Amino acid sequence: MERHSVEVEVLFSCAGIATAILVNFGPIHILVDAGDGTLRDLLRIGVPPQKLAGVLLTHGHSDHVAGLYALLGYLRAEAFTGVFNLVYPAGCCEVEALLKAFYKCYSDTIGFQIRRYPLKDKDTLKIGSVHVQSWKMLHWHSVAGNPLAPAPALGFRLTYQAQAVAITGDTAFFPELVEFVKDADIAVIDATLDTPLPGTNTYVHLTIEQAQKLAGLARRGILVHRKS
Repeated sequence: MERHSVEVEVLFSCAGIATAILVNFGPIHILVDAGDGTLRDLLRIGVPPQKLAGVLLTHGHSDHVAGLYALLGYLRAEAFTGVFNLVYPAGCCEVEALLKAFYKCYSDTIGFQIRRYPLKDKDTLKIGSVHVQSWKMLHWHSVAGNPLAPAPALGFRLTYQAQAVAITGDTAFFPELVEFVKDADIAVIDATLDTPLPGTNTYVHLTIEQAQKLAGLARRGILVHRKS
């Protein structure tokens, strides 16, 4: 079997704006998160949605899912007839509502299958030859800096030919993150806030210092989501 090296391309990432991360295991392309502009960025680098083995969404906030509708609409317009594998946290109402709206508008003219995988903590599945394991993350819904409630949120550890990529998505620190990141070939780590939400002790993202320490546990660390 030909062995392929793993590459991670951060198509775009800015906290609160948009995030999209492309993981390439040789010819196998897996998209993690689909913020606004994802379709444009995929087409720019020559990886149209038809070439994606799967799309993994870490949670339902708009900066991580706003581009999903564009991906689905593009596949419909291009008369795609294959399978679109979609992975997301169980209980993520934003993704379910988006899919419901897409089917409501176009149910008679969708020529492809949307295969849904709503996952919980430590669920596993195979997407082609890529092994996917979900890990529960610690993230919150918030408005104007005020925490409202925990959001269904997952990180993903992807393994292919003994190569591992760990992607946290948005999360505050919790001890199990050490195990999640440890010994990964590449770890893509949230690094957003150095202070808790105003007037609280609640963190909804990792601090830069926390992210840097976690990155040191992997063979290569990539910090994302920073606003500066």
